[in-house]
Amino acid sequence: MTEQELTSTEMAAFHEAAHAVAAYVLELGLSDVHILKDDEYLGQTHIELLEELFSALEEGDVSDSTRLQVERHIILSLAGTAAEDAIRRGLNLESPYPPSSGDWRTADQLATHVTRSELERQTFVIWLWVRTRELVASHVPAINAVASELLRIGWLSGQEVGKIASEATREAAKNPKDRYQLTIVRRKGS
Repeated sequence: MTEQELTSTEMAAFHEAAHAVAAYVLELGLSDVHILKDDEYLGQTHIELLEELFSALEEGDVSDSTRLQVERHIILSLAGTAAEDAIRRGLNLESPYPPSSGDWRTADQLATHVTRSELERQTFVIWLWVRTRELVASHVPAINAVASELLRIGWLSGQEVGKIASEATREAAKNPKDRYQLTIVRRKGS
């Protein structure tokens, strides 16, 4: 395995771990997550209730509960990109603009179902990008633990992700100095 392949595998593990932890935290019905490479993806996170959301959107349902589900799924979609961005540039929470990615395009498409204008859609997704960055920053120990397990065994059930994330969060609470392995940029006085 070349160094470049190893780096992409590690990045895929962190990316998918962030999706999985977001799904767990947001209670979106995580089925499983893997980093087993196929023709299209380096990894995937599978959500149990996603088809129901898409059906509701296709039927024109823009109720408050559907909008909340769209918000949660946008955060889920952006979590992997936020994790990659955090690795590359640190958790600069003052920079609200997300990089371009397939996950970003999915988030953007979901937002079109619950917004009425281009400005509203862009603002909505940027607001959810900021929330996603905050979620990633506050769950670094869980994301790291899930990524480590993915690198070790390649596939985890939703139940296993929940157990790993809970244990990592409990351990981090006991050792606050070990809580963050990434640099977090905050404004003075916050």
